[in-house]
Amino acid sequence: MNRIYSTISFLYIGLFVMLFFICSNNRQEKKPTDRKAAEIIRLLNSGKHVYISDCTIWDDLDFTQVNNKNHVTDKIQQVFIHPSITFVNCIFAGRVTATNQATQTYASFAANVSFIRCDFRGEVDFTESVISGNVFFSNSKFREKLNLQGTHFRHKQVYFNNLVCEANAYFQNTVFEGSANFMHSHFKQQVFFQKTRICDLVNFGNTKFDEYADFSNTKLDEALFNYCTFAHRASFTYSFFGNRVEFVGSRFEERVDFEHCRFGSTISFESVNANDAIDMQHTRMDAGKPVVKDANFKAPIIY
Repeated sequence: MNRIYSTISFLYIGLFVMLFFICSNNRQEKKPTDRKAAEIIRLLNSGKHVYISDCTIWDDLDFTQVNNKNHVTDKIQQVFIHPSITFVNCIFAGRVTATNQATQTYASFAANVSFIRCDFRGEVDFTESVISGNVFFSNSKFREKLNLQGTHFRHKQVYFNNLVCEANAYFQNTVFEGSANFMHSHFKQQVFFQKTRICDLVNFGNTKFDEYADFSNTKLDEALFNYCTFAHRASFTYSFFGNRVEFVGSRFEERVDFEHCRFGSTISFESVNANDAIDMQHTRMDAGKPVVKDANFKAPIIY
């Protein structure tokens, strides 16, 4: 009898262990839930906050489809979106847009817009949008074009840290009323910041620029480019730097242009490695020439 009970107990224990591993594997292999963009627009139309995590949105998400529109002119419309929007660990298989060039409709967000650890498989376009709340694009990947031309960020801090852009990124004429964090990002294609204005600290520390980087005609208050890698040509021509500018420990593989710039404070090229010319002709340096301690220049700075 004892032998029978032992056999039954052993079978129960074996069954329990098998079920445990099956359940564990199911949890590990669980895939993100599918959602439709229309569901998200319905939430916003009803005035509800959006918080979605571990989800795949397969179709295009167009924020200009929100109903709360008004005419700015006889042709231009603006969409006012009041609820907060947060996506965490989501995949966007289609486009994500907050502008419609065909109908000249642009979105204005009153609360936060957050895309944290998201994977954008299609184009992202927030051209001419206004975002008044917190902004997080931290740890996100953009596989197609990122377009933030003319976007206006009103909050005191905006986060683009640990960003990966696999296609061109456009920030022309973008306004940051506060600070901007781009630390540990990677721009694998060209990036454009022409005529961008950042009113507080911008930090590009440990960022990689694999292709051409254009910062011409920018207006920056305080800029940190420490330990960056510029693998291709970079241009800062006709830019204004109000306070300190640092490129400590950065690497320039090709020519860097600072022609016709104005530096209102200290410029540091400490521990920089430059394999081509650094051109600072016709540049005004209010605090004197750059700090070049422990720098390695293959060619002298051109003044």
